[in-house]
Amino acid sequence: MKVVFAHFTSIPFIAGALGVLYYAWTHDGVGAAWMVPFLVIAALIWVLAPQINWWWYSKRPPELGEGVEKALQRFCGFYQRLDPAGQKTFRDRLALTRMSTEWLTKNMPDENVPPDIQTAIATQSVIITWRQSEFLFHHYEKVIVSPDAFLSPEFPYRHHSETYAPENCILLSAKSVMESFAQPNQQFNVALYEYAKIFLSKYPLVPAPPAVEWEDLERISGWSRQMIETSIGIAGIEPLPVALCLYHLFPEVFRKELVDMAEVFDKN
Repeated sequence: MKVVFAHFTSIPFIAGALGVLYYAWTHDGVGAAWMVPFLVIAALIWVLAPQINWWWYSKRPPELGEGVEKALQRFCGFYQRLDPAGQKTFRDRLALTRMSTEWLTKNMPDENVPPDIQTAIATQSVIITWRQSEFLFHHYEKVIVSPDAFLSPEFPYRHHSETYAPENCILLSAKSVMESFAQPNQQFNVALYEYAKIFLSKYPLVPAPPAVEWEDLERISGWSRQMIETSIGIAGIEPLPVALCLYHLFPEVFRKELVDMAEVFDKN
């Protein structure tokens, strides 16, 4: 976590330790032992800082700012379809997802992932887990962002997204993520796809969904299998995670074309 609420709570104990130290220094060491409780408590707070921070901010999610809300209203159809209470919950989850994610860069000029890219990626996680009370993927909180298509040991050719299970991380192309966030009906969202794969591995669908064909998915989105695989940069992908993406991206058409599968997704 990149927030410091817990560190602020340690300040009185650090100040107390310094006060005892000053007293002991001016009184020939008298009372120096009283520094120990203050230092122990301060140390415990620092060690438990992530848990303390999460407890605090999960009850009081920080505001994301007017710019983020405007971006959601403009580009995120899922957010647009929610009522005001749902939109508030969405923003809270988005803030907490951003906070709980370890954002790393690969081959980027800046070591920090820009806030707009964080928002574009975290939004997809919030969408995929919307019906779950536990909306964080605790085993995939590390996201590595590259400026464009990248190589990896698993796939030694240029691609735009990957979930790397050995290190529990997601690798994404910033260019692809931002293009699909700004043009959700024209560009396949690789971040949504990677989170859909993780979701399906964590929450097996009950009942099991009916088989889905690529032709069905193309009728819903207008995107061929070749187009989607080119967007990701990896061939031979499974259609079910793609179907889950399209369920969220094109809900009305999806329900008309794949009634039984939509009912399964509705329950999970």
